[in-house]
Amino acid sequence: MKKTLFQTLVAAALLGLAVTDAGAQSVDNVITAVTVPAVVVKEGTSNVVSQPFDIRPGYGVGFGVKFNGTNTGTDALTFSLQLSQDGTNWTTGYYTFAPVQNGTNTVIAYTNFPASLIDAAKQIRLATINNANTNYSLFVSNVFFSRPLPWPITVK
Repeated sequence: MKKTLFQTLVAAALLGLAVTDAGAQSVDNVITAVTVPAVVVKEGTSNVVSQPFDIRPGYGVGFGVKFNGTNTGTDALTFSLQLSQDGTNWTTGYYTFAPVQNGTNTVIAYTNFPASLIDAAKQIRLATINNANTNYSLFVSNVFFSRPLPWPITVK
C-alpha cells in the first residue's frame, strides 16, 4: 500500500513537471524593446542603430511595431534591420519589414524572421525607419524583438 501511494505521488509530481514545462514552452520568450524616435518625419529616414538582439541558433526572431499616422494616408513605414555574425561587423544590405499606415488608427504589426533566413547570424538590430508618406509624419510608439527562451526541463 505504501509503495503504491509513493509511486502515485511520484507520478503526479512528474506529471506536474511535464505540465509546467509544456506551459513554459508556449509562453516563455525574451522580449526586448528598442528605443526609437517618437516621430518619423514625412519622406524621412530616422537612423536608429538600436542595441543588438541575440539570435539563438536554430530559432527565428520575431519583430513587432506599433505606430500611427496623422492623416488618412496608407503609406508604408519601412523598418530596416541588419545582421551580424560577430557582433562587430553588420550587413550593409537590409532585411525589411514594411507595414502600411491605416489613417490615424494605431497599427500593430508583427513578422517573423525564420531560422532558415538568419541562422548563421549572431545578432540582429534595427538600423533605420523610413516614412514614405509625402505629407505627414508618423508616430512610432513601440518596436521590439522576441525569441523563445531555452526550455528548462525535458521530460522523456
